Amino acid sequence: MSDRPETPPDTNDFDIFLAHGNGDKPQVLVLHRRLEAHGFTVFLDNKEIEPGEAWINRLGLALRACRSFLICLGSEGLGRWAECEVEVALSRATQDPSFRVIPVILPGGSQASFEPLSPFLKNHHAVDLSDQANFDTRFDRLCKQIYEACEGRPLQRNHRPLPIGDIARNVEILQSRFSDSIAPYLAGGRLIARKETQQLLEGIEDPDRRLFVVHGSAGSGKSGLLLELAHELETSKTVYLPLRLDEIELEGNPERFARGRLSFPASVGTCLEALAEEADPVLLIDQLDSLRWTGSHSAEAWHLCREMIAEALSWPRIKVVVCCRTFDLETDPQLRAWENEAKQLSRVEVGLLDLDDVTIAVCHLTGSPQATDLDLRPPQWELLRHVHHLQMWMSIYQR
Repeated sequence: MSDRPETPPDTNDFDIFLAHGNGDKPQVLVLHRRLEAHGFTVFLDNKEIEPGEAWINRLGLALRACRSFLICLGSEGLGRWAECEVEVALSRATQDPSFRVIPVILPGGSQASFEPLSPFLKNHHAVDLSDQANFDTRFDRLCKQIYEACEGRPLQRNHRPLPIGDIARNVEILQSRFSDSIAPYLAGGRLIARKETQQLLEGIEDPDRRLFVVHGSAGSGKSGLLLELAHELETSKTVYLPLRLDEIELEGNPERFARGRLSFPASVGTCLEALAEEADPVLLIDQLDSLRWTGSHSAEAWHLCREMIAEALSWPRIKVVVCCRTFDLETDPQLRAWENEAKQLSRVEVGLLDLDDVTIAVCHLTGSPQATDLDLRPPQWELLRHVHHLQMWMSIYQR
């Protein structure tokens, strides 16, 4: 594992220049994060060019100083500016044999997609990152080519081991905060085992499923279910990181957020991967729907959240569980668009409690040996199957 420098480079001396079309930006952002996590300094226009900066001059300086040039092409093709960048890079490659031009095939792209750009690209073998099943092997091959172009310099400059002990301590703090934020609202002060938790655990163990959305009505016990899931993960010694989005301000990009708000030395995905042992690590995101109600900052917060999820999923072992209300999942345009675009996403709906579980919880609280000893009618028992109603009834009973 590795970490990027604490501060960005003061010059245009980058290991990699990423050329791409705007339509492929989400996939290029994932690639950008993976490359930085391997210790490279990477030039990506929207990351390095500040508002108001003379961007044409900055692009030219970076193109002349970078050590390798990646042409990232998916289904959307390149824009005119990216095509101009390719022309400049190929011209430089004819004069500088150490400068690497590497075509990268993204999902939706093909080797044939590069032919219209320039006949000279036939001399540059493409790295195919379009197939998720072979991504790791081919990404390692790409990194090897870049290391050769950089003559080992990124290893000497940026490849520092992550402080595992510090990361683990911060994760434990966040786990404790998560538990403390939910415990006061549990019905009767205790967790009620949910069948949906077992459904989630089975999904997490499935290698073909990586992203899960836990949803239900308001007060259905979604956060309690995540807490039960956290306990199960802890028992199985699975690394997990819980985040409540209604308690953390989201701003910046995934790495800046992780450093500034979570006190991590790198992004959430990078840190989870560093801690992972045998079991696949899990990122738990609660209160996703709270982003809808953050006023003028909602768009920025949602964009960061999507980037954080994508960054975590760019590590092949990490699983992600997000939690929100069914109402928001089905009516919020941003959530609906995200769900439609997400791959390998599984819904887990939190329904009503089983009547047997309600009976056990009520008898435990009241000390009654059986439900027939309680003055509750069938419609009242049915109401108590909703966790919020059960919690209110228990609070009143205890008074």
